[in-house]
Amino acid sequence: MKNPSFLNGIQSVQVEGLALVDYETLTVDKIWVDQEMCVEVTDGPLTVTFAGSDVPARLCWIEIIDD
Repeated sequence: MKNPSFLNGIQSVQVEGLALVDYETLTVDKIWVDQEMCVEVTDGPLTVTFAGSDVPARLCWIEIIDD
């Protein structure tokens, strides 16, 4: 379901300090960005940040697989 208040905006997502989504523009026609990456977590918790995203930052879903 779309949130009509927040259809547009810039989205950036970092995982363990690495860019997963890098300043992608979301629009009515492009409501999400589908990306994947492998990272190594060395400090315990998985760190996901949204530096550079418009407010509110948005995350539809995340799948974490232990390798």
